[in-house]
Amino acid sequence: MGRKVLISGYYGFGNAGDEAVLLGITRSLRDRASDLDIVVLSAAPRRTEMEHDVRAVSRTNLGAILREMRGAHLVISGGGSLLQDVTSLRSLGYYTGIIYLAGRLGVPVMIYGQGIGPVRTGPGRWLVSAVVNGVDLITVRDSRSIRELKRLGVTRPPVKLSADPALALEPAAESDRARSLLHREGVPLDGRPLVGLCPREWGGHELAEGLARLADQVTERLGARVVLVPLHLPEDLSLAAGIARRSERGVHVLRRPLPVRDLLGVFGQFSLVVGVRLHALIFAAVNRVPMVGISYDPKVEGFLADLGEEPVRVEGLAAAELTRKVEEVWGRREGFRTKLAERLPQLRRLAAKSAEAALSLMEV
Repeated sequence: MGRKVLISGYYGFGNAGDEAVLLGITRSLRDRASDLDIVVLSAAPRRTEMEHDVRAVSRTNLGAILREMRGAHLVISGGGSLLQDVTSLRSLGYYTGIIYLAGRLGVPVMIYGQGIGPVRTGPGRWLVSAVVNGVDLITVRDSRSIRELKRLGVTRPPVKLSADPALALEPAAESDRARSLLHREGVPLDGRPLVGLCPREWGGHELAEGLARLADQVTERLGARVVLVPLHLPEDLSLAAGIARRSERGVHVLRRPLPVRDLLGVFGQFSLVVGVRLHALIFAAVNRVPMVGISYDPKVEGFLADLGEEPVRVEGLAAAELTRKVEEVWGRREGFRTKLAERLPQLRRLAAKSAEAALSLMEV
């Protein structure tokens, strides 16, 4: 058995964005080292093993975690937005707890391609400062996270700018499977362009009505079919169903969970993506598909800024404003594709820096 890497993150919960992050990490590492024994802390270990070709243990089984950690050459915390207390202080406590345990056992620890914060509570700020200052290396997916680490008093570990690990993924090589999956879900493939719409709830904002009106306008003005793609099941599915009920022109909803490889193929069939979730935009970018982002979090704004684009804000979201933005991007979609083709290799090189740094840590 080769060098062991233990990976901690929000895995096994049915969130396609986090699963894409895990796939990006494991592929990037394996592309550079064939001897790795990768173990993942997961809420659904068997599913994680099947989808990612790794070993996995329960993220709540302390005995199993300690056994795997004692034999590890490196513990990775990442990627995603793990070091924040907006979800809950308990969540932050879990991820910093894993980092702390590794440090106590003398195992090197790396924070890998994460977006840091927001951390808004006093106990949260103390946790991050006390624990994260003890890690060996940090790579972050945006420059905002570097500023946030400084604000939180994290000054000891080296910090390097990288990119979201999911940007290391390649688009699906074949389109036949993606088209078959869309057909299975009742999406007619009759030559009309497909627009992917990826919703999520956020902070009590009522999005269903505005997104339903957008879907109707896209259907009428662009002659497109709107396909709703929930990326976190079952949470996003209820919102997608609400949008479908309110739509007067009709939409199609992908109701079955799909592994990341299949989702990448599906996104490759779209002519445009409108997304609230960050990884909907990343799936689009990987496939060189133009996008419109609805920002609920600085991470969405940061990613779009890297592409020279501006989001529509989720606060006070108006269907008319969103429709204007979609029509504007639709009108320059070929130029947008060209821009993505030019920018994506740079982002992929940035994402690769995290894997290279991780392997360097194991060689020390």
